[in-house]
Amino acid sequence: MAKLRKKKRVPFLREVGVWRGLCGRGIVTKMGVMNENYAAVRAITSGSPHFFGYYDKCPWSADGGRVLAMRAEFQDRAPTVDDRLMLGVVRLSDLRFEPFAQTSAWNWQQGTMLQWLPDGEVIFNDRDSGGRLISVICDPSSGRRRELPRAVYAVHPGGHEAICLDYHRLQSLRPGYGYRPAADINALTRAPDDVGLWRLDLRTGDEQLILSIAEAAQIECPAAPEAAHWFNHATYNTDGSRLCFLHRYADELAQAGKWRTRLFTLRSDGSGLYLLNGRGMTSHFAWRDPSHLIAWTWKAGPDGENLAGYWLMTDESDDATWVGKDVLTRDGHMTYSPDGRWLLTDEYPSGPAREQPLLLFNPRTGARAELGRFAAPLSGELRCDLHPRWNRDGTAVCFDSAHSGTRQVYIADVSRFVAGD
Repeated sequence: MAKLRKKKRVPFLREVGVWRGLCGRGIVTKMGVMNENYAAVRAITSGSPHFFGYYDKCPWSADGGRVLAMRAEFQDRAPTVDDRLMLGVVRLSDLRFEPFAQTSAWNWQQGTMLQWLPDGEVIFNDRDSGGRLISVICDPSSGRRRELPRAVYAVHPGGHEAICLDYHRLQSLRPGYGYRPAADINALTRAPDDVGLWRLDLRTGDEQLILSIAEAAQIECPAAPEAAHWFNHATYNTDGSRLCFLHRYADELAQAGKWRTRLFTLRSDGSGLYLLNGRGMTSHFAWRDPSHLIAWTWKAGPDGENLAGYWLMTDESDDATWVGKDVLTRDGHMTYSPDGRWLLTDEYPSGPAREQPLLLFNPRTGARAELGRFAAPLSGELRCDLHPRWNRDGTAVCFDSAHSGTRQVYIADVSRFVAGD
């Protein structure tokens, strides 16, 4: 990418700072469209590629002084079972990356599901000595670790249990979101009764299959008999009383990208299963509170047509409200601020420059603020979505971006945006 001319160092570039690019020279690279109304942004990692992963987890420690991050040694291909990812914390006082573990169970979109637990430990996915997928609870200060028998997807807010999926099946049917090797999907395993959602007790390691793929496929599902089914994107609500997940299916294995999606909710013991949206398309979503979640999805229009947008739905009911109808017009990775007053999101790259906007939306006024724009040089399974995430007091957001030439982690100060109404 071209260097910026060094005629004048504007305040925004001073805030972003200087980092090292792929060639190892100190450079400041183009970030896309910039103006004084954007949020102040700074890189907190540099050098080798760094990232955090998905948008539905908070990387900040409880005291706000450390941010979880992961370091790779390449970014031009998908990881194999032999590629190790370094896990660490970035101390915000001096931006020092402090490694505490490695893993070989990871992907570019969601990393290794690295996240904090309430007691200050962290959990992530790995492989045991025999190559079986597991999860690990680790103390990042001492390195002390404890292994659990299944890789996790989402952790209960209380930290005592997690929901697990089949990552090998996911890699076969949704490459880039699972872990290699991909599962062999055949006529006997297109809707299995021994694969689905597992609940894992993080204290004892006990596991229980709470819902099979076969059970979900039998509930008002219009899929063809030869369709292959899978679960993805499971997330607890804000108090852990219920969770949601996507049931996806594709009528032809060779065209797994042409899937249909249904959104379900249920309790973590498997009871109370509810089909919240069965119209065929749901993408990203986030819980606002225990009873409401927002999603980029289809809802029925006045003539029965599909209307795509940000829909705020009430769990276990047909109630839904179109949010940001005229200003949130493209799919993004959305989360509510800790106080529920603001919606943070992004969009996929667009235009000749392939820029991704970072957005803040006020549901009370309907106003949308653009916090910045960032070029997206990577694409496909290797892409680097912004995946923005709030800090714990709602004054800053963390995101991944490869606009500098390497995938790095950034923090944007949004305190002045959220200070008013």
